[in-house]
Amino acid sequence: TTKAEGATLIWTSILLTAVCLALESARVFKEEIRWKTLSSLITLPISVSQLSYRKAAGVLLGTLPLLLGAVLGFILVPDDVFDFMNEMLQHPSEFGALLVAFLQFILFLHLIAFLSLVVKYGALPLAFAMQFVSTIFVMFCFAAFVAFTRFEGVIYFIDIGVVVLTAFLHRGIAYRLERMAAEE
Repeated sequence: TTKAEGATLIWTSILLTAVCLALESARVFKEEIRWKTLSSLITLPISVSQLSYRKAAGVLLGTLPLLLGAVLGFILVPDDVFDFMNEMLQHPSEFGALLVAFLQFILFLHLIAFLSLVVKYGALPLAFAMQFVSTIFVMFCFAAFVAFTRFEGVIYFIDIGVVVLTAFLHRGIAYRLERMAAEE
């Protein structure tokens, strides 16, 4: 049916895009590290952060063809997509959970990129293990807190915590790139 095909297109596209982004995050700076060109790139009239943003933008542009499947899925089942979004907006805790998942993925990409600058091999599996263990711990604490206090707004505190961690990793990537360039 069209409904099943649309949902399959959307979820397959999103999943493939996520996998591609994770793989690219692990090797976004590999060529510069391998060929020892970081010190040359640092001399460009742009900051290390701007250089990183441009590299990230290139990776994101490379995933646009993968997201075409999601667009086609949206075209096939627009009512289901709008119903889903309406449901999310009507229930703040569900929207908060969806936001946590999205922000966790952004944190995951930053963690992969940072670890790829720290370890020679295995940044992706290491980041996956770290994210999995920390998420299990945080969700256990979240469940215990909600069970004892009946305060479900704590999910937004988790969102804020994930954003803060992502900001630290974001700055850590720039710092690590600067240090690696100085060591070349």
